[in-house]
Amino acid sequence: EHTITNCIETIGPPVYFGIGRLAPNRYHVAKNQFDRMLELGLLRPSSSNWSCQYKRSQRYKWLMTRRVER
Repeated sequence: EHTITNCIETIGPPVYFGIGRLAPNRYHVAKNQFDRMLELGLLRPSSSNWSCQYKRSQRYKWLMTRRVER
């Protein structure tokens, strides 16, 4: 047996942070890719306050994920 416990607080508002903008040409490419993935059913809309608008990964040059609202 162990006495270790893990507690993650899920109450309260989400943590906000500033996000960087994409260059216009990269924005249009990313938007087209996300719209296409939405059409294919690979993405679905999220109404969660905890979802991120988009996130850039350092591992890839500009792989992104974002919340899609419709």
